[in-house]
Amino acid sequence: CTVGTRKCVIERIESWAREARHYSHMCICWITGRPGTGKSTILRTMCKRLDENTLLAESYFCSIQLPSKDSKYIIPTIALRLSSYFPLFRKHLIAKLQEEPSCAYAPLQEQFQELLSACWTEAGLENQSLSPFVVVIDALDECEKGDEFMSLLVDAVEKGGLGGLKFLVSSRPMPAVTE
Repeated sequence: CTVGTRKCVIERIESWAREARHYSHMCICWITGRPGTGKSTILRTMCKRLDENTLLAESYFCSIQLPSKDSKYIIPTIALRLSSYFPLFRKHLIAKLQEEPSCAYAPLQEQFQELLSACWTEAGLENQSLSPFVVVIDALDECEKGDEFMSLLVDAVEKGGLGGLKFLVSSRPMPAVTE
């Protein structure tokens, strides 16, 4: 963002990112709006600030014009980055991929469950008192099956999964998810 603009929004997101996780519904900050309203600019600014404060776990920017629009890349990319921060997660991720290499290319729901949720739970990271780590996903609506990903994420968080992680997501409105 241009210096001095969007101050209130940036401050609110920074405050949310720093808060320890107490309630599952506080783990997702979802910025929605029409095209051209500055969502991507806000998320780029937040990535910079989160990285400066060692709170950024991963940033994934979807684009309808790039391979990142393919939903098959979201989970493996996030899992790979998390494995660099959390050795126990890496251990379980490697074991899962050695046991079942095809899950890296599986449908989105299976990838989400096997490569992210299960490995995070098996590593015991949900119950640890971690500093919050934020996964940023921009323009999720430009990703094939973006609404499915968001539904899976909301469902996992509502069930108490992925503790210690927060998700900052931007997209155009997704009626299928908000219903």
